[in-house]
Amino acid sequence: MIKEKITEFYTVSEAKNYTPISYSDLDTIQNIENLDGSIIRLTAIMTHEFSAKANNGNTLQYSDTFDVTIFKDEVIAIPRGY
Repeated sequence: MIKEKITEFYTVSEAKNYTPISYSDLDTIQNIENLDGSIIRLTAIMTHEFSAKANNGNTLQYSDTFDVTIFKDEVIAIPRGY
């Protein structure tokens, strides 16, 4: 689900010839839990490497870091610096 949200970002931003290369493991920052120990929200970061066509027409490799928030029924992935 996280990878799909990241791909959705590049689709909406119209990255040309976007091709995923790799995704890091989630680096957990914070868990918010119910009294029974079930997770309400998990906050983490993930680094994503990809290739895309630059404005000059060349295909280059890039790396973005995403702030990821995971709820029971929803995943939000927001790239830093955009």
